[in-house]
Amino acid sequence: MNPEPAQPAQPVIDTHVIVRDGDKLLFSQRGGPYGYGRWHMPSGKLDQGQPLPVGAARELYEETGITVDPAHLRLVQVVHHRPKAGCRADRLLLRSHEVGGAARH
Repeated sequence: MNPEPAQPAQPVIDTHVIVRDGDKLLFSQRGGPYGYGRWHMPSGKLDQGQPLPVGAARELYEETGITVDPAHLRLVQVVHHRPKAGCRADRLLLRSHEVGGAARH
């Protein structure tokens, strides 16, 4: 039996992780319908009831293959976003100075 898929938090909370290597930042191009072709930091939606650092670490790994201990993530910026009427999305940017692995292409 498969567990039910996780539901996004409400309002929508997007986690963005800043990955820095010296003077370089990790960005990728969006492939889905929202913002197709635009550059962005590794990001994704926080699951309902999931702690912010845990969700951000999960999304970073799912999108890039890079691992980070959630305890090493620090909140650095909050952006309140209203992409359309009646919709609220909060974007939370986190960073860590300690990450592991190499980004997948």
